[in-house]
Amino acid sequence: MAVTHPLKSNGKIVGALRFITSLEPVKSQIKYISFIFIFIGSFAIIVSGIISLFLSDTIIGPIKELTAVAEKMANGNLKIRSEKNLTMKLENFLIL
Repeated sequence: MAVTHPLKSNGKIVGALRFITSLEPVKSQIKYISFIFIFIGSFAIIVSGIISLFLSDTIIGPIKELTAVAEKMANGNLKIRSEKNLTMKLENFLIL
């Protein structure tokens, strides 16, 4: 990067002052910070994916059990009952 500024004397330009520096340290710092953000973002995506898998399993598990009981009832076994009380869980999901 270079910056030039005119030197004036009595309103006339008598020279120029030029400052030149390398931006390599700045570029390396930007790269380093970018890699940190990419790593943190990737970690957050992986953790949220794992959490969503466990959370979806807790939601879908009781629904699968209820579906299996309903299929057995549809096949004629009317004495079968679901072991879990799913009413409260399903009401919470239906309200949302």
